Amino acid sequence: MKPPTKSESVLDKDDIELLVRKAVEERFEKENQLLRSSIVLAVKIVGGAIAVFFAIFTLLGISTWGDIKKQAIAVVGEKAEDLVQKADSDTNIGKRLNNLLNQAIVSAELASLARKGDAEVELNDNDWKRLRAWLKEEELDIQSFSDALVVLNAQSRDRKGTDVHQLLSEMLNPPDQSPYAWIYRQPEKLSAILANFKSSALGPSAVELVASNRLTDSLRADAADYVLEVEYADGVDKLLKVYEGNIPGGHTKQSALFASISLQPDNPRVLAVVSALVEGEESPEKVTTLARLISAVSSQRLKVDSTVNIDKLKELGTKALLYCNTHGVYFELQPSAVDPFKRRPPEAQHVAMWLSTVETSASGIDDLSTAEFQKLDIYWRTLANLANANDISRFRDLILRPGIIFGGLVASPGNDMAVLMAADASGSLLVQLEDGSRTELPVQDLKQLTILGTEGARYSSGGDPLVTWSTGENAKASASLIGFKGSGFKFWLDVPK
Repeated sequence: MKPPTKSESVLDKDDIELLVRKAVEERFEKENQLLRSSIVLAVKIVGGAIAVFFAIFTLLGISTWGDIKKQAIAVVGEKAEDLVQKADSDTNIGKRLNNLLNQAIVSAELASLARKGDAEVELNDNDWKRLRAWLKEEELDIQSFSDALVVLNAQSRDRKGTDVHQLLSEMLNPPDQSPYAWIYRQPEKLSAILANFKSSALGPSAVELVASNRLTDSLRADAADYVLEVEYADGVDKLLKVYEGNIPGGHTKQSALFASISLQPDNPRVLAVVSALVEGEESPEKVTTLARLISAVSSQRLKVDSTVNIDKLKELGTKALLYCNTHGVYFELQPSAVDPFKRRPPEAQHVAMWLSTVETSASGIDDLSTAEFQKLDIYWRTLANLANANDISRFRDLILRPGIIFGGLVASPGNDMAVLMAADASGSLLVQLEDGSRTELPVQDLKQLTILGTEGARYSSGGDPLVTWSTGENAKASASLIGFKGSGFKFWLDVPK
């Protein structure tokens, strides 16, 4: 349910009464003939409901009556409970009022979160219990289910731990005799828990989902991603069993391995699995799995501190990078772009990993932020090794290529990142000029030297990279790179501040 919004930060009385009256009238229009014949009872309930909801909205952040807030909320909550209990069960009024009251609580808190940003929610005990009880209802619609989880997720860490132990841990992974076994018939609610409630205390239940044979490959992969997101490192052994086991699911296996590498990159068992993958026989899934391994080696993605030794993993990552590049994986600098008609959110500049499937087609594997790509040490080290060995063929395939803007988007300001280059005194570039002539250029004589792959080389082996350098104020020259000479070459991504 979308929270009410207003141009100002405070809703006035007329807005609140209109909102509540409209919601109540819409719901009661659908009541059966018995409800319509009981007009006196209905009027009393509507009047009582409006009073309750006006008080709830007033007291949950809209009013400034701070001194009486907690006490009044408790009184209002008790009054609401009395109305629900007195409602005629045959007309289903009680359940409708209960849903309406819960939706009012959730809407007020979502509106408060929208105003305050990431501030913690402080539900009173009665509302906290109400929302937990609401989640247990099998008939609850998915939007209300998701919104309630968002509110509960915004509470303190201690309260979130209570929610996990008293409800969500079993709900996410219910045994056959559990009162929540119905959730397997509504897997979208499993996805909602993973998407909207983040806690490492839910890690054990998420790991069990990864190993489940009664869920889709996509949902099990999401569960593995969740284990990584909440940094539940104790689940790595079970994740590796899933990767090595016979349970079908290519996405699940990739996500399970990716999470294991990121959480425990120095684990001997993790390294053994990666080594076997890098040096083993080819398989259809091997390239994409190794490509995700490459992005995992970025220091920004490893969920460990700087004391963990990842040298062995970097060594394996370098082998994986060369293998993947040989089999069609390349990197593309995607420009920042905006939709002039504002139909889509703006896209920040980033680096995309692509896999060339056929001569005129490629599929996306992963996206890295510019910060992540800057810290992808294995890429920059491998690029330097290829240049120092004058392996221009493999270098042109690996060097970052310029991206293409799709979908009616247009480039936005700020697309001025570049791959910079340096070398020692012996380092020179062998280039071909626009007139077709060839020459040698000492690197140390060139100012503001940048390099980028060839535009239009998408889906195929890269063309000759383009090097550009400054020749004076606001003047530049460029040439096609055809070889290296000397040593000491190094490369890095420059991200202007």
